[in-house]
Amino acid sequence: MGGYDRLKALKWSLDAFLSGMSIELVGGLLANSLAVIADVAHASLDALTTFWLFYTTKISLKPPDANHTYGHGKIETLGSMFGGISLLGIGILLFYESVIRLTTGVAPIIEFTSIALLSVLCMLCVDVFRMTVLRRAIKFSLSARANFLHAVADFSSTIIALIGLSAASLGYYFGDSLSSLVLSVLLFVLSLRLVYTSSIELSDIAPSREYKAVE
Repeated sequence: MGGYDRLKALKWSLDAFLSGMSIELVGGLLANSLAVIADVAHASLDALTTFWLFYTTKISLKPPDANHTYGHGKIETLGSMFGGISLLGIGILLFYESVIRLTTGVAPIIEFTSIALLSVLCMLCVDVFRMTVLRRAIKFSLSARANFLHAVADFSSTIIALIGLSAASLGYYFGDSLSSLVLSVLLFVLSLRLVYTSSIELSDIAPSREYKAVE
């Protein structure tokens, strides 16, 4: 996959994400749903990360110059590391919020309405589109891989919002907190792997498997 194809995948992901996030925000505000608004707040951070990954990938495609005789490829790796670190931060925040809700015993106030449900379902469709587009580029770009992991995280958090809305309508107010706790652990593992991979590429360390193969 060429560099500009990777850039196009990130651009489509960003455009679709901003559109879906806007619809979900309107739905959450109209329905006065805290679960949906919280999901939008989480998505806004991912939108910023997606823009940064798009920008760094665009810079990395520039040809070598006097100050960058080997090109700008490392810029993309820096962008993917930033994506991994931000994903780690999101996981820690989700874990903290989940533990607080479960230990304090305070039931979140969630209003279940068809407007909120439709906006969440719309965001789920956007996340599926992003994962489909980015999956083709993850083998060729660390930035695309970082954005793909963010799309998976967004999809999971939106599912959690949907579970929270559904559980609240049935009287089970803490189902979303338990689901969020599981998601935070998953995000923690995925983000550490991404940061580690980016660090290896930045330091030009040969993976142990490749080194043994050469020997």
